[in-house]
Amino acid sequence: MDPIILSYFMKSLVMTIIILVVSIFNVLFAKVLTAKLRYTIWLIVLLGLLIPLPLLVSNGLITIPAGNFMVLPLETRSAAPLVAPVQPSVPDRPGILSAQAAGITPIIICLLVWGMVATAIFAWHIRQYICFLRTVRRWGMRIQDEYILPIFRAVQTEMGLSHRKINLISCSFVTSSMLTGFVRPAILLPDKQYESDELEFIFKHELIHYKRCDLIIKLLTVAAISIYWFNPAVYWLCGAIQADGEASCDEEVLLDSGKENRHFYAEIIIGMISEMSATPSILTTSFLYRGKFAIKKRLNSIMDAALKPRWPVAFSLTTVMALTVLSGSVFAFTVSPPHSGSSMREGITTVAEALHLRDGTYITLEGRIEQFLGGEAYSFSDGTGTITLEIDRGIWGNLRVSEHDIIEITGEIERDFRSIEVEVNSIRKVPGNDYYPAGIETGFSGPRTSAITVAEALTLHDDAPVILQGTILRFLGNARYMFSDETGTIVLEMDRSMLDNQWLNEHDLMEISGEIERSIRRIEVEVKNIRKL
Repeated sequence: MDPIILSYFMKSLVMTIIILVVSIFNVLFAKVLTAKLRYTIWLIVLLGLLIPLPLLVSNGLITIPAGNFMVLPLETRSAAPLVAPVQPSVPDRPGILSAQAAGITPIIICLLVWGMVATAIFAWHIRQYICFLRTVRRWGMRIQDEYILPIFRAVQTEMGLSHRKINLISCSFVTSSMLTGFVRPAILLPDKQYESDELEFIFKHELIHYKRCDLIIKLLTVAAISIYWFNPAVYWLCGAIQADGEASCDEEVLLDSGKENRHFYAEIIIGMISEMSATPSILTTSFLYRGKFAIKKRLNSIMDAALKPRWPVAFSLTTVMALTVLSGSVFAFTVSPPHSGSSMREGITTVAEALHLRDGTYITLEGRIEQFLGGEAYSFSDGTGTITLEIDRGIWGNLRVSEHDIIEITGEIERDFRSIEVEVNSIRKVPGNDYYPAGIETGFSGPRTSAITVAEALTLHDDAPVILQGTILRFLGNARYMFSDETGTIVLEMDRSMLDNQWLNEHDLMEISGEIERSIRRIEVEVKNIRKL
């Protein structure tokens, strides 16, 4: 399996273990850990999930040979000895590329499935949030009450947020107060009567969410759920972040408060829970009801006025940060050598390594050409994987190799969404590996120099060099001509000056050489040379 994919799953496994360890730690030391500390610990774990962490240990704590997990393309290789053709035969279905030529592998299929599910989950949460905002704009009423606004402005000033524009909106369809809005933040209040002390507590709670940028944290949890949608531990993590985030706000609101105020604040929370309906969107600070145990835990935290020791803060944060940072260094992957019993020479890159290099990287490969794919494309393998080579006809010179010869090529990686290829700059046969007896004319020696039929030309890929023999039927206009042989017709793109003042008719036999120009709508030949036979 691709080491990048393995690293992704292994990191998910390591972070799952960290989530479980932190959860157990929070249960065992619940009486000495503040809600703010628990919330901070969960945020460190969340960032560890989302940020690609470098390999800090040179060989990893656990080393896995990636070559043992290599997945071959969908197209199986023939067990019979391969006779290398100089030019491809006409496939059963013209224009349909093989799975290998198209670059489709099980890994790409898995990536597409993962990407589609991740995108769907993220898009669903965003759509739910947008629909909720539209409902607020349509049915919500901006509060202009002279009783409520002064209390809100006083709390804003007390918390140093008087310069921030935060709207107050009354909504009949919400059952608890909440903060929402990334661009235009607003505090939503259920449509009912409030006491002044109750409003003061509610505003402090929601403005603490605002100061801590908790809506951004909510967005990060959505990203984590989307990326790791297959991992139940990530859903648990996001729920714990939500619960401890609310508890830490309660803790800060009630700082230095007495038992009477704590009891009154608990009654406010219980009142909201008794009327609570479904959470409108995860991208709000609305309290998510997670059962009686979660409610009991929050109320116990509200009523707990005992001072917590300071020593767990440094110990817990240091331990969790170390575990999270080192999570990218638990597993490392090595690539198996290409030939059994031997190792790659210094400076030689394996195909498995080349498949993960960036576009434009200059590499040297050593292995065998297995198959001619058409045009200037060849299938190359070294034992760790297979990659496509693009070898220009001028690179070959007089060199001729077979599928048994070990060759050394140098070139540059060409990477796009669909495939990874190597544009070859030089090719040579490794000394001591000659396979052909003298006088044998077979094997690979670059693109053909003899003519092919129009039917064969129609199956070639874009930019494939071709030589055709046939007749020009008619002029189509705009430097385009209809060309025909006994197998079919194709359009030529040819400058009029190439005819060199020759007068031709539909009976004259011509030989043209050029390159295939393939697009979605048509296939043509860009003519480089033409002569009358």
